[in-house]
Order: sequence, then C-alpha cells, then structure tokens
Amino acid sequence: MENFTIDANTTAAGATHVGLRRSNNEDAFLIDPAIGLIALADGIGGQEAGDVASSEAINAVQKYLIKIRTKRPPEINDNGFDSSQSWMKGGVNSTRWIFDQTMAAVRHANNEIFALNQKYGIPVEKSMGTTVLGLVSVPDDTLSIVAFHVGDSRLYRMRDGKFEQLTRDDTLHQDWLDKGCVGVEPPKHILSQCIGSQSFVKPTIFAPAFRQDDLLLLCSDGLSDLVSESELRDRISEADRKQLDVTCNELINAANDQGGKDNITAILVSRQ
Repeated sequence: MENFTIDANTTAAGATHVGLRRSNNEDAFLIDPAIGLIALADGIGGQEAGDVASSEAINAVQKYLIKIRTKRPPEINDNGFDSSQSWMKGGVNSTRWIFDQTMAAVRHANNEIFALNQKYGIPVEKSMGTTVLGLVSVPDDTLSIVAFHVGDSRLYRMRDGKFEQLTRDDTLHQDWLDKGCVGVEPPKHILSQCIGSQSFVKPTIFAPAFRQDDLLLLCSDGLSDLVSESELRDRISEADRKQLDVTCNELINAANDQGGKDNITAILVSRQ
C-alpha cells in the first residue's frame, strides 16, 4: 500500500494480512487523508461475521466524520463560548470540538453494529463485535491529533528511541492487573467492552502528544501478541519515513515468522 499524506506534517501507511492459521481476515483498516482519519478494527475472533463488524465499524466512523466535517461547530457551546471563532483560529478549542465529535462517531459505530445484531436476531453470546482504534487530525491545527480506542488493539509511540504503549487494553486480564492481581487470573483476550455487542460503549478518547520526528504504530493483537515490544521498537526505529509501507509489511512478516496465529494489521504514522 502506498504512503498517504495526511497534512503538511503527517504521513501514514498501513497493511493487513490474514496470517498463517486463519482462512478469513477479520481485521480492517482505512486511511482517509481528506478528513484526516486513520483507523483499524479487529473483528472478534470466533464470533459471527467479525469481518462485517470490523469493516462496518470503521466505515461508520468515517461516514459520521465526513458528515460533521461539512459543518461548523455551533456558534455558542454549552459553556457559552463562541466556538465558531475558535474553529476559524484553531487551537485547543478546535481540538476539543473534534474530540467531542470523535466520541460521537465511535458511539455511532457501536449503534450501527448493535443494530445489525438486532436486525439479524443474533444472540448476545454470538453477536458480531469488533475493536476499534484510530486517529483524527484537527483540520485547523496541524500540531494536534485525537485518538480513539475500544478493545485491545493498541497504539504505540516511538520518541527519541523510547517506545511506549499509549492505550490501555479493554480486557478482563488488564482489569485484573489493575486491581493488583487479586483472585484467579483471567484469560488475556476476553474483552471488557467492544463495538457492537452492547447498546452502550464507553470509548477512550484522548489527545496524545505527537511531535516532530515522532512515529505512531496502530496494530491489532495479531502483531502485538507475537512480536515483542523490543523487536517492534528496533524495527520501527529503522523505518524509512518515506517508505512506511515497507516497514508495515516487515512487521507483518515478523508476526508470521512467529507463527502468524491471528490476522495481523499495522499502521505507521510519522510526523515530520
């Protein structure tokens, strides 16, 4: 896949692979430079139509953001602030508006997938669902970016040789770790929430620091489960910023070299 220019300072590329043990790829991703959207989704393995859930979820986020990008923020927000002036000038208040609309877009995606489950009468225990992870640029502030996250797909950041995970997994295992490992250890990949299985979802929305020379990695657990953080760091640190797609494919090959037990998706985003 080619490298995409998101704005004057940001480029992105991604790749996905079915892996070596699955017959169907339930991962999906998209990069839409026109609205500054980068997103991936990992359909829940073993459930009904995980590939439908993942593709429909990111498409729903995309369509929602396309719709709202054609509008200006309301003249006066709930706090009495003239947000339209902020929208024209850029800055933190414009970022806040994108933050709020991103939250709404992810909840809209949840409603869409939940409605499909209801329409086809799929019981909760077999319902289609998906993780979702992504970034939305702020059109009038190229130094800002908004991230969204539900599930256990991960966002990492490479900065000055330091590689760190920026998202928290929405899993029962992570809940157990956070509570001090009290009681029986749950399996690692039972999601505490995902898109589509319930009528309500609580996305994590935040604005990560994304500075010049930073590199962001968005990936499904088919990559993060099989390739260690130290190897991810080493491979990403060698990435050619003009050929991010090459490094994405190298990351996928590394996961397949370790058995490729799941679908694998990797997206790299560079700030110049």
